[in-house]
Parts: sequence; C-alpha cells; structure tokens
Amino acid sequence: MIVVIILLCVQQCEPEPVEIFVSPIMQRVSFLPVLFNAYDFQHWRADFGNPNELNAFGYELGNVRNNEPQVYTSTMVSIESGYLVITGNDYTSGSVFTNRTFTGGTFTIRAQFPHYSTGGDYCWGAIWLLGDDSCCAQQQCTCAWSQDSTGGIWAETGELDIAENWWGWHANAAHWGAWPNNYVLQGGGQWLSGWHTYTLEWLPSSVTFYVDGVQTLTVARAYDDPMRLIVNLAMTGDCNGQMLIDWIEWNGSL
Repeated sequence: MIVVIILLCVQQCEPEPVEIFVSPIMQRVSFLPVLFNAYDFQHWRADFGNPNELNAFGYELGNVRNNEPQVYTSTMVSIESGYLVITGNDYTSGSVFTNRTFTGGTFTIRAQFPHYSTGGDYCWGAIWLLGDDSCCAQQQCTCAWSQDSTGGIWAETGELDIAENWWGWHANAAHWGAWPNNYVLQGGGQWLSGWHTYTLEWLPSSVTFYVDGVQTLTVARAYDDPMRLIVNLAMTGDCNGQMLIDWIEWNGSL
C-alpha cells in the first residue's frame, strides 16, 4: 500500500510487457471454508475466534511510510466478536503483519472497510503483501517508505495490494521495480460497502486478483521474493472508523 508519484516514470520509462485483464463486474459467490491450524505448513486460516490468533502477527509501530499522519500502536488492534478489528481515531490506528513470509499460493480474506461517508472519509484500509526486504523483518517495522531495513529500495522485491479502500474507491494493484524506476498496474472501481471477499492467486508466472470471486486484474509477471501479509488502516486525514476482518485463509499447495 505504498504510494508514490509515478507520473514521471510513466512518461520517461518503458514498462516491461505484461498481460492485463480488468473487469468492472462484481458479484457474490459462495466460499467453502477449510479448517486447519498449521501455520507452518501449506494451509493456514485465522478465524479470530480467540486472542491467541494474534500470535501469528507482529505490529507496526509509529509513523511507518508515505509520510502518513497516523501513528500505529498495538492498542488499536483487537479481536472482538470473532473479528480482527483495527480502529482509527484521533490520528492513531493499527497495522499488523504476518510473522512468516510467503512465496506464492492463494490468499482469501473476508473484510469490511470503514464507510467513507460516515466517519471514514480519511480512512485508508488495505490488505496487501510486501517484499520481506522492504519492511517487517522484525516484530516492529520502522523503515522508511523508500528504503528497507537492509538498505534495499521499494519495490524491488514487489508489492501486491489485495484490497485497498479510500476516498470512495477500491483497488487491487501489482507493483515492481526499485524506486524511482518502478511500475504499477491497477484494477478496481467504486468503493464497496459492507462485507466482501478479496482473493489473490499468486502463481509462479502471474498474479490474479478477485473480488467476490470475480476476476478484476491479472498481471503476467513472476514474483519470486518472499513477502509478508500486512493488514492496516492508514489515514489521509483524521480517520474515525473501524476495519473488520472476518477471516484470512492461505492455501499454499499451488
């Protein structure tokens, strides 16, 4: 969910050839959950039925990236009524990342973002994957948006935005290339109210994004570096809202 001004690169750089598919169609399909609890194997699911499920995550703390106004703190992250809840208020919010990395597979997340017209106008919720060299190598992430904790530059190890909601829009996106010679392809549409299921299929030679089972973006490009899943509620102003996650599922058997 790192945002930079890419107009200069778009005008001056020749992007790598990719195949892209974007569809505005949105419809709901059913999803059959699979029960498992082996975080270190090829299948992981978090239903947030008890506070111990937060042990799979670490916390980002402080001002982390993009010169965003919010301060991240662990006190704004909780499990309530079977949901992972990230609350934004008074320029304070929360962000969590998985303690393990991933190198492929299918991610599916059922989530509800703050309603932008009822206190969430400045809320910028996101569910995304970031190359491990770009941030979150430790329990506390404090790296700058353009440089990682090991000296690498965003986004040379990739960024995959499974879902972002802000200012009345939702988006999926794939980023690659070290800043400032980086590229992005994006799909999405108008902001989605209520609960929706967001999916990323990460294959060896392509990534495909879905909303409620409908394909919204495909990028024919390999992402080989390990990434961590991040769930955060950033701000473009004083966000007053909550981001809810019903469950997260990863199937790494592809």
